[in-house]
Amino acid sequence: MTMPRFFKSTAQTVGIAAAYYAFGYLGLKLGVPPISASAVWPAAGIALGAVLLWEKRVLPGLWLGAILINLHWWYQADHPARSILLALTAGVAVLLQAQAGAGLLRRKTDTPCTLATGEDMLWFLLIGGASSLISAALCILMMKCTGTLKSADVVTSGLTWWVGDAIGTFTLTPLMLIAFGRPRALWRSRVLPVGLPMMACMVFVVIFFFLARDSQPILIGWIILVNGFMLTSLLGAFLLA
Repeated sequence: MTMPRFFKSTAQTVGIAAAYYAFGYLGLKLGVPPISASAVWPAAGIALGAVLLWEKRVLPGLWLGAILINLHWWYQADHPARSILLALTAGVAVLLQAQAGAGLLRRKTDTPCTLATGEDMLWFLLIGGASSLISAALCILMMKCTGTLKSADVVTSGLTWWVGDAIGTFTLTPLMLIAFGRPRALWRSRVLPVGLPMMACMVFVVIFFFLARDSQPILIGWIILVNGFMLTSLLGAFLLA
């Protein structure tokens, strides 16, 4: 590998890791305690979009970003080994989930993925939702096995994790493709009619969530967040199709 190519690869790894960490941090801020998962996890959409766009080149960055944000989330000074094990599990789960989702989408839709028809959007929603089970299943299982999660919270946390990853996929993956997808002429034409309405909806939902979280019961905040992002993802699917 030549030096310019090495620096380009390193820069891409750092950039993807930083993007995953940043959107994962946003997901943590959108969490509703005491559930051990975020109701919306935008980083899942970043991961799937990155693999769709740049394939295996982004895997090191995704793995690094997933480990860092999960160490930030789970690290306990009195249980460092368990914290590292959970973070490593999350890193592997992110890679498996993104690769599975991208691989299935390439089989069922055009390559590169353009989401240009109603059928494409249907496959995107089905595959995005189904592949989101991978991270939820692996991470919740590891949390249960290491004693991090109580048995009574397994179902609730697992469902929340799956919903969070699915919603993050439905909303952020289309925005990733609008920003970087090929052919550029097609995706650039969707910035105003698709990208801006989706971003405006998400900003409104997040602001409303933070305002409601401090003054309303926790469940109200969770309902606002999940339903708001689901409506945003459905709006994006409708506009794209």
